[in-house]
Amino acid sequence: MTPPWSPERITRLPGTDGLEADLVGLAADYLRAVLQEPVVQLRRLVIGEANRLPELAELYYEHAPARTLAAFGDAFLRLHDRGLLHVPEPSMAAEHFAFLIVGKPIDEALFRGGRQVLEGIDVDTYVRDGVKAFLAAYRSDAAG
Repeated sequence: MTPPWSPERITRLPGTDGLEADLVGLAADYLRAVLQEPVVQLRRLVIGEANRLPELAELYYEHAPARTLAAFGDAFLRLHDRGLLHVPEPSMAAEHFAFLIVGKPIDEALFRGGRQVLEGIDVDTYVRDGVKAFLAAYRSDAAG
């Protein structure tokens, strides 16, 4: 069974019958996962030691953020192929999606803590608005 959040979960997205709802659900789980205090603490530690241990920073980046962005890009390309999205540059669309969802909250969490950010945000409304912005830019005209 796939855990509530993992890049592998993104691979199910291209088979969606309800793109907006599935993006919202995925985005909410993604945001909650990256704001978990152990994740925030690990990110702080890796960033703090990046100059001293660049190999560790690279390893973390490749196995967490980069892997997730690649999975989003692959999913968005497949949704493009289905005519649901218009993403001429899937990697750019992945970056836009990820940063619409986690950009400000993870930045804030690095300073204040993930729990505080989660307590101060209505995750469902926040990600719904982010998904709407993403779809305004990337929904295929044919998908309506």
